[in-house]
Amino acid sequence: MFTNNLTVWFGQNAGQHRVAAEFAYNELGARTAATIHDGSTSSVLLTKEFEDAFQELGGTITFPGKVNVGDTDMPPLLIGIAVHPPDVLYFPIPKPESDFIAAPSVEVPGLEDTTLMDADGLR
Repeated sequence: MFTNNLTVWFGQNAGQHRVAAEFAYNELGARTAATIHDGSTSSVLLTKEFEDAFQELGGTITFPGKVNVGDTDMPPLLIGIAVHPPDVLYFPIPKPESDFIAAPSVEVPGLEDTTLMDADGLR
């Protein structure tokens, strides 16, 4: 997880993304989340695990997004997410794509207060 002041890492293990959803909902007080996966089997499954658990807790997924491995231009996707600003943006995507999501997100109007959560640790 990454915010302007805080980073917490959730690993790629089964069950970890349910824990991430519980943390977002119960500890952060998040009630809305956007998600992004990269189309890989693991990323899709981890995203689904988070979405299912978050919704079971009572949360709402505001934007289910997808990037492709090798994508670097993420601001258009982030602007789409910011139309309905989520409390949490969850993206279990490896580097370097995760960094291309995190870095520009702080500059997108509407995402200033969104907590970023990923599975590989952000820089």
